[in-house]
Amino acid sequence: MKSCHICDETEDVALWKHPENGNEFMLCGYCLSSVVGICAECGAILVKLDPIGINSEGKRICYKCSAMHDMADDEA
Repeated sequence: MKSCHICDETEDVALWKHPENGNEFMLCGYCLSSVVGICAECGAILVKLDPIGINSEGKRICYKCSAMHDMADDEA
């Protein structure tokens, strides 16, 4: 049975193709409408509820990449 890649919902799922790397994911209608982009550094799917950071180039990044930058700043 196919389910949403983000929330595991099994109804109203459709194929979504990652715009950068071409990977295909099954997403439900709710999660599909919540997608706001992809992380500029790692390519992770960004949704409305994610804590989204901004890198030095002004592009959106996921919370994991943002945390890595914060840790690097702390070490400097």
